[in-house]
Amino acid sequence: MITKLNVWLTLPTGEILKAGELAIKVPDSGGALQGQFRYALQFLADPSAFSLDPLHLPMAAESFDADRPHSGVHGVFEDSLPDDWGRRLMARRYRLGRAGQRVPHLLQLLGSQGLRALTYAESEFPPALSAEPSSRHLSEIAILVQRIF
Repeated sequence: MITKLNVWLTLPTGEILKAGELAIKVPDSGGALQGQFRYALQFLADPSAFSLDPLHLPMAAESFDADRPHSGVHGVFEDSLPDDWGRRLMARRYRLGRAGQRVPHLLQLLGSQGLRALTYAESEFPPALSAEPSSRHLSEIAILVQRIF
């Protein structure tokens, strides 16, 4: 089985471009993941596009093998996930077992909830980005501020 995720890049102007596609195979018997990234042809032709990782992902129309067998993706994609504590919170929120905590699945769950430079979706359309925080988050922030002061 192969997990495929479209990778979307949000430019500083707010424009969203499909950067490419990640494809990650299920782990082999040793637990290693094999993944690849390929830039979208439209992205390569866009004058505002740039390499997501100049060293490991130069702007070229080829597939790039990930050299990180524990994650199956290039470092630039894994870096868009939260740190260890944030990953534990994700695991708790989504009630993930150990197998569900692999990087490709976490990227899939992260979708557009990260810092938004890179977003991930199985669909051919970019994830909807909200410009404002939800009212629930604003209420939580207000309660925390009141506790501090």
